[in-house]
Amino acid sequence: MNNNNNDDTIDPVLNMYNGDFKINVQPVFQQILETLLTYLEQNVDSDVKVLEYKDVEELKGLSNTTELPVEGKGLTGIINDVDNILKYSVRTGHKMFYNQLFAGNDLASLIGEFVTACINTPSYTYEIGPMTTLIEIQLINKMCEMVGFENGEGVFAPGGSLSNLMAVLLCRFNKFPESKENGNLSIGKDLVIFSSIQSHYSLKRAAAIMGIGTKNVIPIPANKEGQMDTKALREAIETVLQDDSKVPIGVFGTAGTTVLAAFDPFVEIAEICKEYDLWFHIDGCQGSSVLFSKEHAHLMKGSHLADSVCWNPHKMLGINLQCSAILVKKKGFLLKCNSSCADYLFHSVADVNYDLGDNTIQCGRKLDHLKFWLSWQAHGTKGFEYRINKAFENARYFTELIKTNDRFQLVVEPASHSVCFWCLPNSLKNTTLSFDGDNVEEINKTKDLITNFAHAIRINLRQRGNTLLNYQPLVDQNYPYFFRLTVHNPLVKHSDLDDVIVEFETIMDQLEAENQ
Repeated sequence: MNNNNNDDTIDPVLNMYNGDFKINVQPVFQQILETLLTYLEQNVDSDVKVLEYKDVEELKGLSNTTELPVEGKGLTGIINDVDNILKYSVRTGHKMFYNQLFAGNDLASLIGEFVTACINTPSYTYEIGPMTTLIEIQLINKMCEMVGFENGEGVFAPGGSLSNLMAVLLCRFNKFPESKENGNLSIGKDLVIFSSIQSHYSLKRAAAIMGIGTKNVIPIPANKEGQMDTKALREAIETVLQDDSKVPIGVFGTAGTTVLAAFDPFVEIAEICKEYDLWFHIDGCQGSSVLFSKEHAHLMKGSHLADSVCWNPHKMLGINLQCSAILVKKKGFLLKCNSSCADYLFHSVADVNYDLGDNTIQCGRKLDHLKFWLSWQAHGTKGFEYRINKAFENARYFTELIKTNDRFQLVVEPASHSVCFWCLPNSLKNTTLSFDGDNVEEINKTKDLITNFAHAIRINLRQRGNTLLNYQPLVDQNYPYFFRLTVHNPLVKHSDLDDVIVEFETIMDQLEAENQ
């Protein structure tokens, strides 16, 4: 009697293992690889669009996103799906993509992604990931050294939001270690943390997840350059201390704010935190990478005074999404805060000190550090430094383009590598914008005019697909919608930035003509 109920012929993918595996699989992989290489090559082609724009219903009709198949179509059957995904996705690796705080396609990082997928192992114990564990430890030690943590520690996490969540967890544990077992109610008071009004929204989300509450994240005013006002910080802390129902636990600074890319005054914040015995965290997801540059590392002055720092190599360094780390000054603090002592996973063996999984709030972690390590091996520290310096140099060049064109106006002199600017309709050309003063009606009229113009431009940018920039208001400064250009792709040339201006002017001319 045949008890073998396996019939691989039912599944066309499993069936490829029958016979000569390489002969069966190689043609498909080769075809997909050629397609991907062509895709990457086109990212430096000005004639290729950043986006083939389709609205939702139109794209549904062009893709297989309405029904999933009952019968598998095999690897050859998904080649067309791969083509469609590439064709209708935003080319974030294109040299004309400036929409997010990441850009480009790092080739070494791409290889790292493929290797990661092939070995398909998590990152919680040395036993299951010996080589990759040593790689993570090496990277964390070096990053701690660069931040200024002499005996620090850390782990990689899936994105800056989770890294910031872990920072809030550390912050609470530092002040109230009993909360790990007994929860927030055992504290008997509302926990309060402070951050710049221009800090990332993930901090409020973390407060909500941990039961602290978004209202207990106190927004501290920022100056015109986007930096936290430390005088206002001190006043806010004093106000909370006068309320017996609340207790302050930490201050969260930012290295490279989301919109203006501003760096908070870390030395001043650290002094205040020391005075009031508060945890000091730096959300350096965007800005920590300036530490690779001798010219721009000064922006992180005082990072060594923090208790924890977040760092996203997938931003300024161009490592493939996603790649983030949380670094902590106190050795052993992550384990105390996060350990759950899962005996079925973490065994008492000789290599227990290399089991990093109990340092995190996760179990299985993807090897996001592997692509970073391979990229560092390929580019070297000097290569990363070049990338940072190139971003700043391109930002300076684009700033001059804005300053010397009466159709645009800078929102603020760039703090680092992001350039924020307003597009001016003809009625406001040669006007120095100001949103302060008592003439509220006139100010609001101007704001509406600029905002509506920006909305129309952004719609056209997406539909034309030649370049893509993000836009946003800055409510705390009473600023209407403006565009932000962040140059993280090292392949961007000055001529590409010239083309951005041309694209904007073309759209603006078209809109002005339509409104005549």
